[in-house]
Amino acid sequence: MNKEELISELTRLNISEKFYSIESKPKEYAYNLERLDVNKYSVYYLERGEKSLHEIFNNYDEAGNRLLSMIKRNLEDGLDLSK
Repeated sequence: MNKEELISELTRLNISEKFYSIESKPKEYAYNLERLDVNKYSVYYLERGEKSLHEIFNNYDEAGNRLLSMIKRNLEDGLDLSK
């Protein structure tokens, strides 16, 4: 999965951009995918400046899939991420 595919899937799921950040300025109360270095990515949830569910990946595909699975878990739990 590349960046365009990830954004396309988030759009298809009707996820508001306020609930995620992909390789841009990290957002509070959102899932973030941050590029740390060449082929090194960080995925986490940011709340009040604290990172949780923080994981490091060696390729974009794994990082993108992890971000997507975290968001899908919220949808399965009944959270509305469309507003």
